[in-house]
Parts: sequence; C-alpha cells; structure tokens
Amino acid sequence: MKAFYEYFRAGLTVENIGAKIKLEDEGFSLPLGFKFAVAYIPLKSKYGFLTAQVKKYSDEDMNFSIGSEYGFNVNREEAGFLRAGYAFNSENIASGINLGLGLSTKNFFIDYSFSPMGDFGSAHRLSFRIAFQKEEEEKKIRDKDSDDGYDFFNW
Repeated sequence: MKAFYEYFRAGLTVENIGAKIKLEDEGFSLPLGFKFAVAYIPLKSKYGFLTAQVKKYSDEDMNFSIGSEYGFNVNREEAGFLRAGYAFNSENIASGINLGLGLSTKNFFIDYSFSPMGDFGSAHRLSFRIAFQKEEEEKKIRDKDSDDGYDFFNW
C-alpha cells in the first residue's frame, strides 16, 4: 500500500526574475510572478488526476485555478484524454472555463483546448508533438524510479 504522500505531486514556479527590460531610453521590470500547484492522483490511477494552482503576480491579485484530466486506453497503443479546468477570479463566470481533448498514439500526440475569453471571443489551441525517444528507453526511465518517472501528461 502506498503512503499518503505518494498520491501527491507539487511544483513551484517563479517568473520574470532578472534585470530591467530597456526599450529605447526607458527601462522597466516585468511583473514578478509566483505559481504553486498541487496534483492528486486518486485511486492509484495511471491517467486520472486533480490539480489546484495559486498564481500571484506583483501587479495583479492572487488567482486560484482547479483542473482535472481523465485518460483512457483506446487500444494497446492509443489513448485519449479529457481535460477540464476552471480559473476563479475571472471577469465573468464563463471566461474561467477551460476544456480540452488529447489523443496519443505511439510517439505522436495531439492536444486541443477551448477557452472562452469574454469580450475577446474564444481561444482554440491545437498542438502536435512527436517524441523521438524510443518507447523501450522511455519505459526503462519510468520504471527506474517510480516517483521521478511519473508523468501526469504522458509526456
């Protein structure tokens, strides 16, 4: 049986650290940002997880987001992913919603996401990814150390 902490992952990001940006004769700093996220992997699930994130920039209020992904095997080499999230502190209720789909087969990955952007309409994002590492090598790396080898997005 796994220990309680083995069902969780956490991460911290600090953004925009560094010198001022100079534009012509004027210098300015980008807003310092912090992000902290926690993920919970329920029921020893390989593909499902829940996330929570807190984000704070020096020139903005603190924001809170939640998200989830559920993955399922289509067959031995193909998998599908359903994703949903919500960003609180949005200007209107609908603009905080994020939805996504993903498909993977061997070394090819396709991801799509939809985000309402309030007055700006909606954002549709599509990404393609190819993994050049051989499947056997990737499996050896993951099996080597189960804690460090766990990959939430199958990347």
